[in-house]
Amino acid sequence: MMLIKSHANYIRVTPRKVRFVADAIRSLPVEKALAYLHVLPHKAVKPLQKALISGVANATSRLKVTKDALYIHAIDVNEGPRLKRWQPVSRGMAHGYVHRLSHITIVLSTREDKQKHMSSRQTTPVVTKERSKQRGTKDKS
Repeated sequence: MMLIKSHANYIRVTPRKVRFVADAIRSLPVEKALAYLHVLPHKAVKPLQKALISGVANATSRLKVTKDALYIHAIDVNEGPRLKRWQPVSRGMAHGYVHRLSHITIVLSTREDKQKHMSSRQTTPVVTKERSKQRGTKDKS
């Protein structure tokens, strides 16, 4: 399994906001993910887009893989250091606030690896209404 990693560290967007966008493109093909990121109106899109393009460039130059054969294997968004600041307010006091930073890691893989990974997973049987009646359980509808 060929995995390509790309990192974007010390991004000035909170990890919660980046995770919201990262969850939307997780396990998508790269072409589809880039098209999806292009239309999203979030501030977290730009650093994710840069990290994804960097990963694609790494894969095409090192492994000689085409862009069409890549998909997003994993996206990790971790919290970086916090920048603590303060704002002066009335009566000589100060209110503190925190700027949170993010570390983004994107792992790319090829489509063949995804098909092998998906075929090796076991699926759980789905219980339908007919099967539940055969077992003697009551139907709630």
